[in-house]
Amino acid sequence: MIAPPPLVFDAARLIGGLTADFELPEGRLAFAEIGDPAAARALADAALGLAAPEAGAVRVFGRDWAETTPGEAAALRARIGVGLAEDGPPPHLAALDAFALALDWRGEATPEARLAQCARAARAFGLPGAPDALAPISALSRADRRRLALAQAFLGAPDLVVIERAAEATPPDVAAALMNALLRALARGAAALWIAEPRDAARVAAPAGTLRLGAEAGKLREDA
Repeated sequence: MIAPPPLVFDAARLIGGLTADFELPEGRLAFAEIGDPAAARALADAALGLAAPEAGAVRVFGRDWAETTPGEAAALRARIGVGLAEDGPPPHLAALDAFALALDWRGEATPEARLAQCARAARAFGLPGAPDALAPISALSRADRRRLALAQAFLGAPDLVVIERAAEATPPDVAAALMNALLRALARGAAALWIAEPRDAARVAAPAGTLRLGAEAGKLREDA
């Protein structure tokens, strides 16, 4: 039995008017070039089931977000890693607490497993590692908050990763870590949606087979 694609936008008209129409298979990266920050956020919100399209449908792992119960939607989101521009964990949390919350959402049960994953993810993105990452998030620099948000996106081996405007907000030294994390996720069969401004597209060395999505005349679809 063939598994359904991790993410499908079926002629989905998003809040703000952009219509998205594409299918993202397992093991593939989709690079969506969107210049309008509001449209970029609308695409991310729709992918996560946080905002219903005005028309059409958005499906994750074969399920239409519009037809899921709250419990089913929570189970689906537990399979998705998220790194959104400007959105990090609540500033009063310690970095380790924020990591632990992400892993709890994705079902990692043992404290030892959580701590090991936190340490690996943090160090991969240039943070000091989970045991030492105890300062309040509000005390971190903007660059380190971005590192934390991106590291969280890959915790728990998600089946779908959604990254918003990382090229714009990520320090240059983190770009390689982000691409390495994406390549590892794609290699194990995960799919990834990376939403970026067109001016940042040239700075991203996307792997072969990347699905390039361009927004033109109010529609987001695969470039010809």
